[in-house]
Amino acid sequence: MKTREERDYSGRSLLEKLGVFADAHVALVGPHDDVFVTGLNAALAKSASQVLRTSYDLIFVRVNAPRDLTRIKRAAARLKADGALWVFHPKGRGALPTDAQVRSAGLATGLVDNKISAYTDSHTATRFVIPAACRRETHYYPDRTVILSLACPEPVEGYRSSITRSLRLRRLPLPDRLCS
Repeated sequence: MKTREERDYSGRSLLEKLGVFADAHVALVGPHDDVFVTGLNAALAKSASQVLRTSYDLIFVRVNAPRDLTRIKRAAARLKADGALWVFHPKGRGALPTDAQVRSAGLATGLVDNKISAYTDSHTATRFVIPAACRRETHYYPDRTVILSLACPEPVEGYRSSITRSLRLRRLPLPDRLCS
């Protein structure tokens, strides 16, 4: 009987594990380690933003205390449909906020967690993304008509609609996120 070959992630750098790519539009929320910021900016074509101004492919949020959990909601509003929100939080027994508190804060924004990675000896990285069923699809047509589609088969807290909805817009500015 053949066994499935295991993947070896030991040779991957932290930035590779976090999905960083050169052309990514990246933001940092909260105080981050200088070593991480320096390495991140070296890997990017354009340095990471320290202020949330637009939509981002990757957002890295540092949470050191329960009061910092509000940063997750603010950052989630600036996430691109296919982007990832990484939350760096303390790990281990007695760590605050707990893994459950971080997960609850992310889920409360309508995101889902789908990956965990070691960040440092003291912090874990948890990835949150917009559920695939709720990602916006945008179709552009030659007459400048834009069709936005949002499909949420189940009600998802934080999203405007729980049914499939298409909007036909003509020459109107598009919002950064349909599901905000």
